[in-house]
Formats: sequence, C-alpha cells, structure tokens
Amino acid sequence: MFKIITKGKAMLGSYDPEDQDTSEAIYTIYKADYDFMIFICWNGFHIPMDGSYLSQIYNDVVDMLEFLKIGEHDFWISFLDSCFTAVWYFSIKNEEIEIKAEWTDIAPYHYENRRVENLREVSDVVIINKNNFINEWDNILRMVKNDLLSVGYDSRLEGFDYLNDLD
Repeated sequence: MFKIITKGKAMLGSYDPEDQDTSEAIYTIYKADYDFMIFICWNGFHIPMDGSYLSQIYNDVVDMLEFLKIGEHDFWISFLDSCFTAVWYFSIKNEEIEIKAEWTDIAPYHYENRRVENLREVSDVVIINKNNFINEWDNILRMVKNDLLSVGYDSRLEGFDYLNDLD
C-alpha cells in the first residue's frame, strides 16, 4: 500500500525575491511547522516529513514522475536528505509499479515508533497502479503549486515546469 496524506494546514512564509528555483521557494514558504505534516504511507508505516523537507526531495520526485510518464520500465531514485534516506528501485509491468526500497534512515520527528528499524519491519516492496502512484504525488505537488502561487512565486522559477503542467 502506498498513499500520501497531509495533516493540518501550512502556515506559509513570505515570497523571497532571491529564490531562484522551486526547491528554494518550497523551503521558504514551508517553515518547520509540526502542525502541518506530510506522511508517506508505505505498507501501513507512516513516514513523516514537514513541508520544508519537501524542498529537499522535490527534484527527485519530479525526476521519478517524469520517468514514469515517459514510460521507463526499470530505474531507481535516491532520496538523500534529512527527512528520509532511501533508494527506490522501480520495475513497471503493464500498469503496475513494483517499488523495492532500501531504507537507510528516516527522521522520526516526535512520533513514537517512526524509526528506520520499525520501517524495516514492514515489507520493503510496494506494488501499486502506475496512475494511482502518480496521482498521489501530483496531488501533493498541486498543493505546493497553489501555495507557491498564492505567495507570489510564478513559473519563472527554475524547476517549475512540472508544476506548470499540473491542472
């Protein structure tokens, strides 16, 4: 099972004219605010991250989604950040994605039983419909796009192309 859920409402930071790329802008608007959390649900295990950490994985997520949309069948993505560190290996057959994860570390925040040791106790493989997986990420990225636009950012940010294509 794979799902992405949010908890709470983000208190957005202000536009910073010095931000040049989308990752910087995401970091600027989502300050560490534990009232707003994003959880990646991996086989029932909830991996927590606050909005600012989304900035650290943004480029990896976009690369992953672009690989899926162009029809790559076998590839891997590394997430090397302070939210979670893992390599996800993708194998696509028909419309099903099999993702095998090698988890190195996760940030537990203040949640009990949210350590990498606990995560390793659940299956390291997720199988999900390709469109459902893309939609889970696109829903979060639509929120990011709307939040960026609401504080004054626009498509001139480097790396905004993927967001621009979301309806």
